[in-house]
Amino acid sequence: MDSGIYSIGRCFTNGIFNIHTGMELDTIMLHRHIVRKLRLMSEPQRYLTERVGVSRATMWRLTQGHELKTNTLLKLVEWLDEDINKYIIKARQK
Repeated sequence: MDSGIYSIGRCFTNGIFNIHTGMELDTIMLHRHIVRKLRLMSEPQRYLTERVGVSRATMWRLTQGHELKTNTLLKLVEWLDEDINKYIIKARQK
């Protein structure tokens, strides 16, 4: 089962060496906060499609711990009115 956490920006290359960020996106927390806000607003998930531009399929992918496009992540974090750093955590050791 997927942990709901995936790596973002895991490696950057500047032509000379790679820098490992060691950071991951906590998709479970992000999804929980989205659902909580929708409930507080008494709105269904389709509200995100109509008002924010995020598809229901994207919400499903989020619940499964799949990666999000950067612009989708930014839309969701902006809609939540949260700091993106709240959803970025230190990568687990493998």
